[in-house]
Amino acid sequence: MQRFRDISIRRKLTLIIMATSGAALLLAGASLLVYESVAFPKSVAQHLSSLAVVIGNNSAAAIVFDDENAANEILAALRATPNVVSGYIYRKDRTVFARYARAGRMTPPQCPTQFHDYRVVDKHVEVCRPIVFRGEILGTISLRSDLREWQARLWNYGQIVVAILALSLVVAFAVSAVLQRVVSTPLLSLARLARNVSNEHDYSVRASKTSQDEIGVLVDGFNDMLGQIQQHLKRVTALRDVNLAVTATLDLRDVLNILLDKVDLFLSYSVATIGLLNKQTGLLEPVACRNLDEKEWRAEEWKGGCGSPNEVLKAKEPLLIPNCQTDPRIRDPEFYRGNGLVSYLGVPLIFKDEILGVLSFYTKKEYEFHNDQIEFLSTLAGQAAIAINNSRLYEEMTELAADLSKSNKVKDEFLSVMSHELRTPLNVVMGYVAMIKDGLYGSISPEQQEALEKVMSKARDQLTMITGILHATQIEAERVGAEMQPFSLRDFLDDLRSSYEVRLEKDLAIHWSHSRDLPAITTDREKLKHILQNLINNAIKFTEKGSVEVSARVVAAGEPGAARLPLADASREHNAAPFGTGTDNRLCWVEFTVADTGIGIPESALPNIFDKFHQADSSETRVYGGVGLGLYIVKQYAALLGGSVTVKSRPGKGSTFTVMIPYGTPEPEA
Repeated sequence: MQRFRDISIRRKLTLIIMATSGAALLLAGASLLVYESVAFPKSVAQHLSSLAVVIGNNSAAAIVFDDENAANEILAALRATPNVVSGYIYRKDRTVFARYARAGRMTPPQCPTQFHDYRVVDKHVEVCRPIVFRGEILGTISLRSDLREWQARLWNYGQIVVAILALSLVVAFAVSAVLQRVVSTPLLSLARLARNVSNEHDYSVRASKTSQDEIGVLVDGFNDMLGQIQQHLKRVTALRDVNLAVTATLDLRDVLNILLDKVDLFLSYSVATIGLLNKQTGLLEPVACRNLDEKEWRAEEWKGGCGSPNEVLKAKEPLLIPNCQTDPRIRDPEFYRGNGLVSYLGVPLIFKDEILGVLSFYTKKEYEFHNDQIEFLSTLAGQAAIAINNSRLYEEMTELAADLSKSNKVKDEFLSVMSHELRTPLNVVMGYVAMIKDGLYGSISPEQQEALEKVMSKARDQLTMITGILHATQIEAERVGAEMQPFSLRDFLDDLRSSYEVRLEKDLAIHWSHSRDLPAITTDREKLKHILQNLINNAIKFTEKGSVEVSARVVAAGEPGAARLPLADASREHNAAPFGTGTDNRLCWVEFTVADTGIGIPESALPNIFDKFHQADSSETRVYGGVGLGLYIVKQYAALLGGSVTVKSRPGKGSTFTVMIPYGTPEPEA
């Protein structure tokens, strides 16, 4: 059955017609054969009964005179009837009086059956009739006939039925080949059209209707479906094109103009306008229109809250007016009559439940907008609302960015000027304090000496903060560059070490760990010095007792340590990497480490430790001073030199800062 379902409809119709015709003919032939099977034995019995009556009447005299020979001669006349195989004449006492049997067909004596009846025994028909003479039954005659003639007739009938069936099937095939086209041709044409539409996505084609029957209804339904798909596809394409067009720019005026251009291209409405809500005044302001005198449109008084678009604004739902020239809701019908505008459809521009404006459509003939059109235009308005909102946000962000840029510029200029102006008097103060401390203005007492030391210390701290602000301002203004010069790394570290040989006012030791055969390197000496000084000063400030260890070592290209050195890394360690990417294994690196046993840095503060003006403890009651620029400058200067800085820390155990600086191929000192 599944195989039958899978064949073409043309073959199905042909097979159905032929099967129906063949079944009908076969049933008729079978009925004929069944009828012959029932009627022929009865006909043979009737023939035998008539023959028995004739022979019985002729044999009556022989029975009366007991002449067996005469009776046998009478029975011998049955030879003229080939299908009679035997015959018997019985006396009144049912003894055989005479007999006849065809050669080779000797059968035992037959018992007489009931009169007026027959029976079929072993493919033979038997009849038994009484022999009556002058109203007296003298005996009985019994005849038996075979059914060879019946079998021959059945065979002939069967051949005839088969021949007629074969001929009828041929005729049925020929007729069905013509008639099935009435059904199959439009269905196959519809199937080919559906396949072409599926492959080529051409929904503008239509099927040809050739009849008004169920196939015609199917063709109409298919064409309606193609029309709906085509219309839906056009609307989806229009929405996509409008969406792509309005999102291609963030300028509000361009967005509105592109929207109206696309609407005018895809939708055959005479006039389209856009009004946006002014949040300050609460009124709908006209901003763009198509196919309408813009000056006249903008000059209309009804725009201030009395026009049909304002009704849409208040209701926040589409508004349909079939005839604006006669509708009592229209306050200024002369405007519509003057511009030949009749029907109106207004759709609100809504974004996240906030109405932004109204998109209006006008026609110059009375037109009834259908629900699907209103739904489509509402969807279009929704996309337009998103684009309009994005454009407004862009304008606001642009203005905000301009304001911020201006504020940053003013701030940087202020910090630069103030830092410069503050350094001059502070240097003067420090100079006079040093002269007083050195006794240039007379001897001073130990108490005065100690007080001057504190003044000098705080002044140095103040100068360091001012210098940091100045450097940070220069970095933000991108006025900082690297002056690469070769110098001895060993002499550089010795010079840096000498600046920390003064006695500290806390139980703290500074240890220096580096090889004496360090190479000469090429980088910015002053910025590298600033990096290490900031890290060492921080370590001293946040370590009350214990030690600060400063170490340096060379990491050659190709070493495991060098292979993992990032040029811009966001590793599991908290780091501040330079503005590059990847790893350059052709460089050699110097690794500087500043480790302390101080208070450490909380895990939550590590991600932002290198940010500008950031401190681990930013409360007003913090113990340690500073403005939070030291590590920011370290990060920026390390990046400027092509290196990186990372930190590991445990609260209460101390911190370790590692600075990696590239310097090229090592050149050993002479």
